[in-house]
Amino acid sequence: MTKIAFIDNSIDHDFYNPVIHWKPFIKEFVIYRAINNEFPSFNENFTHIILSGSEYSILEKADWISKEIEFIKKAIDKGIPVLGSCFGHQLIVVALCGYKNARRRKNPELGWIEIKIHNKNSIFRDIDDKVYAFSSHFDEVFNLPPQFKILASSEECKIQAFQYEDNPIWGIQFHPEINIEQGKELLYKAKFRHVEYTHIYQRALNSLPRDSKITQKIVSNFLNYIN
Repeated sequence: MTKIAFIDNSIDHDFYNPVIHWKPFIKEFVIYRAINNEFPSFNENFTHIILSGSEYSILEKADWISKEIEFIKKAIDKGIPVLGSCFGHQLIVVALCGYKNARRRKNPELGWIEIKIHNKNSIFRDIDDKVYAFSSHFDEVFNLPPQFKILASSEECKIQAFQYEDNPIWGIQFHPEINIEQGKELLYKAKFRHVEYTHIYQRALNSLPRDSKITQKIVSNFLNYIN
């Protein structure tokens, strides 16, 4: 029986609520709020773990982030499949490699981007070689060691997705779960929150929104992965 733990890394649900974004694609999951230091017990026998995005920077070493990193390490040691999105993607790298492979970008990657899929043997099975999805991140991972298989990239971000060795551990930098209307709403709110990047947010808002709607396939591949 599938039992999914969803780790909600958001800070302010009035601004960003990843539970709403993921709910249409997953029948049932148990939600844990990381900022409140809520994490699953391994006695609860979860079969899969999803790590959400966040408004927080991966480089801000808050207490709850440190606790989540320890939780991720234990989950990986136990062989539990883990899927991280955006901040969650970066968390997996920090859990496995430390902070040396995470950095702040010069400018955020925002809006609807073209993503090239390089490896379709696992999480991207039955998905086209080129897709479009929403992106919103200031941080990124880079120079990953050979244990990480790079599965996808964009023009501005070379590591849009990875798998760790042959393990059921994946990170996805972009946000396939955020649809066009949700993406527009986030960009609009963010341009007033991050005034120094208002022009970049507005440029993203003015761009053509394109969504290949691959979230359901990603979720199905994650839940049904066979090595």
